[in-house]
Amino acid sequence: MTKAGASDLLAVADVARRAGDGALARRALNEARSLFPEDPAVHFAFGQDCLLGDDIDRAREAFARVVELDPRNVRAWINYGATCGEADLADEAARALERALELDPGSRDALSNLGVLRREAGRLDEAEKLFRRVLAMDPGFVFGYYNLAHCLFLAGRFGESAEQYRAGLRRDPLKTASQNARLAWALLAAGQDKDAGRELKRALERIDASELPALREEASQVLRAIEALRPADRAAIDAIRRLLPA
Repeated sequence: MTKAGASDLLAVADVARRAGDGALARRALNEARSLFPEDPAVHFAFGQDCLLGDDIDRAREAFARVVELDPRNVRAWINYGATCGEADLADEAARALERALELDPGSRDALSNLGVLRREAGRLDEAEKLFRRVLAMDPGFVFGYYNLAHCLFLAGRFGESAEQYRAGLRRDPLKTASQNARLAWALLAAGQDKDAGRELKRALERIDASELPALREEASQVLRAIEALRPADRAAIDAIRRLLPA
């Protein structure tokens, strides 16, 4: 393998990953990093491979190296910003995403990731503007609707949040079950109890068993918050709780 060029090694890694041979893919990428340490494409591919394995720290280091070697690489700045966000390095994440937008003001992914960062920081007005800008650029971007819906939910605008979840689900070919459940939470918070129950049942019909623990944990937190908002409607909220599998 040591006689191969960088592009050959990256091709081996790509084919191996597609074939499900993660060990061969990583060997090829490590060989490429050893032989071609100044090639930004090598570090970018390694970062992507780390993301597939949920190795956020090593992915972040790889994308940091890419932007050092190729400072005009918009995709690398976006990925570096996203991984910094995952690592709770909010200031560095914002710097990276803003740099991506300087290079490409029309980058949907940079705007979307910056919106998530603003939302997580509680800057909901800024986040909403960014998400609406994303959707104006790309009305078919499913997660643009889901991101905006979650932002509106956090702002207490539950009816508007439900509208955006519905807009996302209409466009979502997978009809993502976890987002369907979040539509149910928004409807419940808006006082639309029957609709909430119907949507939660739809979510539970489609959700994978591996996702149920996360859904139960989310439901526990959200339902407690809704109960605090609507203490007189405890019976309706308990009815939703009973729909959740033990």
